[in-house]
Amino acid sequence: MARNTTLVKLLDDLRAEARMSLNPAHNAQNRPAQVKALQREQERLWEDFDWPHLRVERQVPIQAGQRYYETPEDMQIDRIERIEIFADGDWCRLTPGIDGAHYSIWNSDLDQRSWPPRRWKIHEDEDIELWPISDTNGDPTTREGYLKFTGIRNLRPLVADADRADLDDVMLVGYCAAQILAASGAKD
Repeated sequence: MARNTTLVKLLDDLRAEARMSLNPAHNAQNRPAQVKALQREQERLWEDFDWPHLRVERQVPIQAGQRYYETPEDMQIDRIERIEIFADGDWCRLTPGIDGAHYSIWNSDLDQRSWPPRRWKIHEDEDIELWPISDTNGDPTTREGYLKFTGIRNLRPLVADADRADLDDVMLVGYCAAQILAASGAKD
């Protein structure tokens, strides 16, 4: 059982497990379907479980007057587990959800600002809205005013022969081979 197995090795293992010819030339026309099956299975398993080895933290500086922040490039908004801000020498968890009662205290539409931000919510285009809008810039030296996103990172591409799977090779090959064998009517 291993992670980071190359696509070419996954394909070889899949062919052996599904009782296909191990000669790549014999599988040339089936290769795209086999690659797609491995990609699809890895994506399904990635969506179904929170894989601890794929949990990452990304830090972004706060900007005074900025209300919306893009999520890190390698994270989908649905896979973000928590957002924290470094304030007064400690990481403080931001509470999800902003509603009318909050805007009546500091109205973001009127550019009312305060420190530190306390809440967040998902906004259009999968941006994050912070409330209240910060009146302070993040400091790269002390990390004061930095946001920390913690969550499950996106899968790496699994397209070229040298690309590596993020999930366990035996698991991926086993699921895909079972589907291939079931589709061909194998009784086992």
